[in-house]
Amino acid sequence: GQLLYNWRKESMAVLTGLSVLAGVGPVYFLVNADLQAAGYGAALLMSALAGFLVSIAGPNLRAIMLNVNTPETRGVAVALQSVTDDLGRGLGPVIVAGFISVLGRQGAFNLSIAGWVPCGVMLCCLMFTMRKDEEQMQQRLAKTATSMLQQIQVTQSSGAGSGAAGAPLSVPADSSSSSSS
Repeated sequence: GQLLYNWRKESMAVLTGLSVLAGVGPVYFLVNADLQAAGYGAALLMSALAGFLVSIAGPNLRAIMLNVNTPETRGVAVALQSVTDDLGRGLGPVIVAGFISVLGRQGAFNLSIAGWVPCGVMLCCLMFTMRKDEEQMQQRLAKTATSMLQQIQVTQSSGAGSGAAGAPLSVPADSSSSSSS
């Protein structure tokens, strides 16, 4: 994900979406195929492929969220994502159990897997807003940094700083290496 992001930011969003969409095929195979007839090798290969593909989205989505949210809101954004993820893990089996009673096991799992398609499409659509969202976040960070620097300069010029009025603040070189042991 990071290599794609370094190349072109939007490609990270496409990677997350396409990995979810590509994971539909192997999982669909595992639900619908006669695994004994296909053989254990095919089942193992498809299981590994499905696990690899669908595991790409999570970490990359978190990285995207960190890149488009200011430090003050990142915790909330990641917490909301974690809560919705946990709700899906907790309520998903209950919902699928309800589907099983109506559609049967195979139909319920096929319907659940079909839900990954809109998810993958929406993740791909992040490519249309990601760059703009990140630029806006960077502008807010720059504005905050400028404001903080101005406050420091006002404090220094009023003589409240540790140095002479108007002089930049300095930190002793050995202060960062001090220990409390």
